Amino acid sequence: MKSASDNEWPKLLAACRELAELFPEGLVFIGGIAVYFHSGKTPDNFGEFSHDGDFLMSLADFADLRDLYEVTRNRRLTKHQLIKNGIEFDVYVEHQNNLAVPFDEALCYSEIIDGVRVASLEHLLVLKIDAANARAGTGKGDKDDRDVARIVLLMGEPRMEILDKYLDQNRLHCIKRLIPRPEPFVAIAHGDTKLARDYRDRYRRAAARIVAAIGREGVPDPSDS
Repeated sequence: MKSASDNEWPKLLAACRELAELFPEGLVFIGGIAVYFHSGKTPDNFGEFSHDGDFLMSLADFADLRDLYEVTRNRRLTKHQLIKNGIEFDVYVEHQNNLAVPFDEALCYSEIIDGVRVASLEHLLVLKIDAANARAGTGKGDKDDRDVARIVLLMGEPRMEILDKYLDQNRLHCIKRLIPRPEPFVAIAHGDTKLARDYRDRYRRAAARIVAAIGREGVPDPSDS
């Protein structure tokens, strides 16, 4: 599944790796690009290409970034924007954004995949849920829903010590509302309806485990139709 041209995608990956090399401890990729890197670790490999990138950045390293590149500020959305290799990046600076996950916590639980530091699946889930809720009913919101589904499928046994403080009823509802919807899973399975049913069933079981671990309102039993 592609949302970036064959020419754009190598440019995006190259730009991510260059930035990661420049700021190995001060930059954590989030958003769809981070989900893609996590997806590449699994046999499913159901990552979805993106046309841009997002990252959290330490305040100290942001000063160095501005020395190297032209960076513009979007005050309304509490982020900065950078163009590198013709690719647009949204930059969320430590203490200067309204994302739920702070930079220092994202860094603490991050991991390096193919030379690129990415946020944990648990933190990505929180951030993607918020994006999906904010952009519901739009094309980007549909992509966010697919990424929420991917993250839950990839997570295996979630680290509840990370998730517990974030998963309030609104965020749990976002996880649960995907259960009866076949569309995200058909898209992830590239139209293979049998595989989509398998993904959906796995998602329902994983969602039930998450909500049970949180100890709050339950989700439909995975055996329900």
